[in-house]
Amino acid sequence: MAHHKYTLAETGPKIEAFLHKILPLAGLQLTFTISEGETPHPDFENPDLMVRFQGSDVDMLLENKAELLLALEHVTMEAMGAHSDEHSRIC
Repeated sequence: MAHHKYTLAETGPKIEAFLHKILPLAGLQLTFTISEGETPHPDFENPDLMVRFQGSDVDMLLENKAELLLALEHVTMEAMGAHSDEHSRIC
């Protein structure tokens, strides 16, 4: 089954709007950039889009086996209305 392709032009602004809303509510000091996905390890994952975080709270995202980062990724995909099978499309 072919999956929906997430594009920077179509999905990028939605992700940006969501993160600009949720990051301050969570009290996280983070900035981010959204770019087209890269394929450094095509056997593992092949995301359409990648969000890279910077800022003083990046270490917090990576604590406890990146629990907060994974949760943020999950709620972002839910906010985009993505099917759970598509959650690896945005990293």
